[in-house]
Amino acid sequence: MIIMDGKAWKQLKRFKKFWTALDTRRGSNSQLEVALKNLGDVVSFKGYYGDTALFVYKGQYLDPVTDTETRYMPDNTMILGNTKNRGLRTYGAIQDEDALKEGISEATRYPKVWTTTGDPAVTQTMTQSAPAMVLTDADAFVVVKIA
Repeated sequence: MIIMDGKAWKQLKRFKKFWTALDTRRGSNSQLEVALKNLGDVVSFKGYYGDTALFVYKGQYLDPVTDTETRYMPDNTMILGNTKNRGLRTYGAIQDEDALKEGISEATRYPKVWTTTGDPAVTQTMTQSAPAMVLTDADAFVVVKIA
């Protein structure tokens, strides 16, 4: 799969060899959506280039320093990834004093039950977790900056 920003997509469409490779007379599976249409505000699936899926990503966040909307992906950036790569869910320390008193510092989940006295008395249940997703093979993804 290839994930790119809008400017990289615009640049890629300008290459003649890109369009030549889309020639489906040779039995290619290539199929792209290049017409102007609303395919999504943040992520847009453009189609397949052979067996490679193409996505355009335009996610933004509000920069707390400059107070302006900034894109997560810099201009003219492409991320090439292997869809067979899988992440691994790991767990960090649960930061709860009651869990520490019970001797639990690392666990996939920590169930907590407590009762609040009063009229009526209420028993509450909460489950805490501190998952962290880890990419097992960082070489499965490549970031390319195009001019």
